[in-house]
Amino acid sequence: MHIKNIMFISIAIVVMSSMMFGQQYHLLQAIVTAGSEKGSSASYDLMGLIDQSATGQGSSANYIQYTGFGYQVNGLQDYFISTYAVADGWNMISLPLTVADYQKTVLFPTSTSAAFAYIGAYQPKDTLENGRGYWLKFSGAQNVGVTGVAVTSFSIPVEDKWNMIGSIEASVPKDSIDEIPDGIVISQYFGYDGGYYAATTIDAGEAYWVKTNGGGKLVLNAGSSPPGMNQKEVFLTQLDQLNVLTVEPQKTILSKNKPMQKLYFGTWNEKVIPLDRYEMPPMPPRGVLDVRFVSNRFVEIVNENTAEPQEFPLTIQSNGEPLTLSWNIKEQAGLKYVLVERDGKTITAQHRLRTNGSVNFDAKQSKQYSLRVERIPVEYALYQNYPNPFNPSTTIRFDLPEPASVTLKVINVLGQEVEAPLNNQDIDEGQHSIEFNAGELASGTYFYQIIAHGLMTGKQYQRVQKMVLVR
Repeated sequence: MHIKNIMFISIAIVVMSSMMFGQQYHLLQAIVTAGSEKGSSASYDLMGLIDQSATGQGSSANYIQYTGFGYQVNGLQDYFISTYAVADGWNMISLPLTVADYQKTVLFPTSTSAAFAYIGAYQPKDTLENGRGYWLKFSGAQNVGVTGVAVTSFSIPVEDKWNMIGSIEASVPKDSIDEIPDGIVISQYFGYDGGYYAATTIDAGEAYWVKTNGGGKLVLNAGSSPPGMNQKEVFLTQLDQLNVLTVEPQKTILSKNKPMQKLYFGTWNEKVIPLDRYEMPPMPPRGVLDVRFVSNRFVEIVNENTAEPQEFPLTIQSNGEPLTLSWNIKEQAGLKYVLVERDGKTITAQHRLRTNGSVNFDAKQSKQYSLRVERIPVEYALYQNYPNPFNPSTTIRFDLPEPASVTLKVINVLGQEVEAPLNNQDIDEGQHSIEFNAGELASGTYFYQIIAHGLMTGKQYQRVQKMVLVR
């Protein structure tokens, strides 16, 4: 950045220590002169660098600095060149330093997008603020250096519902964050690393989603110690008891955190664990992998007392790669889980979820996916068709308590078989239905008969029901 009509500052500084995230500088002296057209310059001695620690030697150089300490005139300040690793594509970032120039183009000149803050909706920002989080896109993974004074304590104002907050120049355990007023946080803290994940610490340079009940403040302090396990930790521990769906790109992606690409489901006491604790943040920008239930949660609870099948649609935003959906079913007694794939209203595939398994799919296709859960019947049954009378189609339902070979026949009043919707077809246990179309059959009374041979017990089941076709 070039400076006009302001003071030129020549600063003597010494590197006090070498840190993993960058170099720490200590301002010893500031000499103010007038009117330079250039940025500030400084001569400094590099002492005890990591790559020179074995020799004990230092080095000297001239340093041209256009932001950061060049505009500070107060002595005895600690300055940092902090280096942050960013991934190719979208990142959630924040600014944990006090800097001279908060313009996005100065702080992150290699970024390829505007900085998007969230204030009830995404808003592009040219100038960044401490304490606020931003979406920012980069072309290629890289390290980004920012110079400034470390922010070690910050009070972040938050509004009702979802907020994207920033960080300070230290890791802060999420459970040591002070809430003003107390108890306003009603969600997990979500970070981003290829996908949303439930964060346990607020790390320097990162940004995080959090939902609050009403406005207030969140206070971050360096050196905070986490308290013992609180109710939020109990909620997350309870997730270990549930079944898991995981969606991930088929390519190997290396990341420092486990992406939040998991969905949890099963029977649970919702009165003890309220579902609103598991609402997910607003959708990330297009091109970012995101997986959630249509309810906008990453947890769904199955009503174990209902006799009817339950279906939970999924929302999958692709990052452009083919995806793998895998599952880990821990709770199986009496329940059947099926991943249903549809193209429009047509079911194109059904995948029974047993213990562990996976399936590959291309989320760019116009397919919809849902999780269907149903109780496994305890006995065979054939139900009355619906509607009845019918014209020209009707639905026939039947229950199988075990996998069986099934034949379903349609018979006229003379005892003649006129249709066979199923013929010795192996079918999984569960609640089933088929749609029968009468085609060219004449009006009248017909019968439908099921013959099922259990594949596990050898048990045979037969039953006949009457239906009426009215043209």
